[in-house]
Order: sequence, then C-alpha cells, then structure tokens
Amino acid sequence: MSIYSLITQAENFNTELCNANRVIETTYQGLPVYRVNSAVGGKNAPINLRNYFFTESTIKTHDVNITAERFREQVSSTNKKGICLHYTVAPIRSALRHLTGVIEYYEDGITIKKEQWTSVPFMICHAGNIYQLSNPDTDLSWHLSPRIYGGDSIWLHNQIIGIELCNWGTDVQNVTDSSHIITLSQEYRGKTRFETFTEEQYVSLNKLIDAISCK
Repeated sequence: MSIYSLITQAENFNTELCNANRVIETTYQGLPVYRVNSAVGGKNAPINLRNYFFTESTIKTHDVNITAERFREQVSSTNKKGICLHYTVAPIRSALRHLTGVIEYYEDGITIKKEQWTSVPFMICHAGNIYQLSNPDTDLSWHLSPRIYGGDSIWLHNQIIGIELCNWGTDVQNVTDSSHIITLSQEYRGKTRFETFTEEQYVSLNKLIDAISCK
C-alpha cells in the first residue's frame, strides 16, 4: 500500500468515525484532537470499547495487590516524568480497535476473542490526525513492556505518557512506496528495514509534545 493510500484510508476512516459519533472533535491544551467517544460501543462498532484504560471506578490492573485508594492517589497525580513513543505495526482501523477493545483472531478454525490490556492516551494516524483515547491527567493506560525497567509497574505507567504512531514498522511488505522505507546501517531487534513516518505525523507529533509539555 502506498503512503498516499494509507493517508487517504486514514482520512476516510476518520470521516466514518465522525459520522458515526465514534469520535468527537475537541481540543487538548488548545490542540485540535479527535476524542474517542466512550459512550458509544457495541460489538458491531468500528471500535469496541471494553474498559481499555483505568479510572477510579474501574480497578482493573496487573497489580492485584493495589488498593482502590492507592490507585486513585497514583492516577490523580499530574507529576509526569516523560513521554514514550510507540508505533502500531498496523493502519488506523485495526490499531484503534486494538488500543480500545477486543481483538478477534482465528485459531484452528475457532474465533478467539482476546481482551487487550495495552493502550495509550494518544494516537496519530498516517494523515496526522490526533486521537485522544483517554485523559492522561485522570486515567491510566498500560503501554510499557515488562522488558523495560519497571515497565509493568503501575507507578511507571502513570509517570510516562504514551503516544502511538500508525506505522507498519518492519512489516514493509505492506508499503509499496519504496521512498517511505528506510534501511538502517545496523540491525534493530534483528531488522534493518522500517517504514518511515509521514510528514503529517511529524508535524502533529511536535504539536502534541508541545501541548503535553505545557501542562
């Protein structure tokens, strides 16, 4: 798929989401964003909302020993210490579904539903549209791998704001535009060829980081 096709696909899907009231045009720190409408769900919806982030009324966490009071204390903290950038290894439709709900896949002819723990407050599609999936000031999202020091800790998740950028990563067979594939001089996790980010994503990412940093 060409970068132009990915951008067009993202814009068309955004129109679909807006028309279905799945996202709401709003602002975050004065920056235009599309906020996922958590009031809309349903198994046939483009996004299946299944408590993909945690609030004071939704105590669902890997750390089973944490108390509700301690959870609220941590989530309400606005002392953020950093930003972590991720890439989705998927276009917007499947990425947004993964980050906000349940993944369906097939195994031996059987449909299996896997509830996702992973999510982030923000995602930027190929077209540069910024989606706000949750509020980093009041909600908690799991997005750091256990391979990272303290990565599966509620404390670190609360201190680091995650941003996902739609990108195929090493699945470059899905990118037909060779000008948007970069070859590294050294392997990264055993791979050298990656999809590059779009100019629209760089512009939006800079604006979003500025907005977050002003808090």
